[in-house]
Amino acid sequence: MLGNRSMEEWIAQSEKSHQNPFNRLCHTIGIPMIVVSLPLFALIFFFHNFWPVPTALFAAGWILQFAGLEAD
Repeated sequence: MLGNRSMEEWIAQSEKSHQNPFNRLCHTIGIPMIVVSLPLFALIFFFHNFWPVPTALFAAGWILQFAGLEAD
């Protein structure tokens, strides 16, 4: 699961790759967008026309995550 790397190696690589300011900005904005979108999906059951809001937050959050990875 860890690609024959120890957890310490994964953490060290992650800390190194997250030093790029653009990467940090993308993750700082993108992760909260994803987290906020998840409970908002529950509102779709009560407000059927509300689905674009959590869908857009979720998609934009993941786009920022992948854009941040490309900055490494």
